[in-house]
Amino acid sequence: MFLKRIISLTALILLSSQAVADSSMPNPNQYFGIAAGQADIEPDSSVGFDGVTDIKLKAGYDFSKFFSIEVHLGGAGLISDKDPDLFYTGGFVRGNLPLNSRVNLYGLAGGVYLDDSDNVFGDSYAEPAIGVGIELYGSDETAIMLEYVQYGLDDVYKTIGVGLAHHFDWPGIR
Repeated sequence: MFLKRIISLTALILLSSQAVADSSMPNPNQYFGIAAGQADIEPDSSVGFDGVTDIKLKAGYDFSKFFSIEVHLGGAGLISDKDPDLFYTGGFVRGNLPLNSRVNLYGLAGGVYLDDSDNVFGDSYAEPAIGVGIELYGSDETAIMLEYVQYGLDDVYKTIGVGLAHHFDWPGIR
């Protein structure tokens, strides 16, 4: 259900955009972000959890305006005692589609390690992960992001969240 909404939103933005791949994306190469949202946990067993709070930190490096690498560190159930605790660390290749100087669509493909401390999935494990997102820039370096990521293929952990991303450059060494 969430994936259909994200795909619809992405298609609407692509169809309504006037600009295509503008070269005026932000200049800084490094970025970090924080996002909060909702997670749905769907293990192979009949017990699932919907609407669990998810908090994520991310960091990345832009090699070009079209290609980046990114890491995620986050978890679910960290706020509520009734939800299971689930932590994850992921690494991704990120493909960017800058529509203009203020809108960037992106796709993620990579892998994730899920630490299942409450034994929802039966054990901790590594799985492939995919996702899509959009960044809406308010300045040249800072953007509001909306992101959907599916961590895992069999035991599925899906997140949808909103957050902030900030692009920056490390200071030069003298």
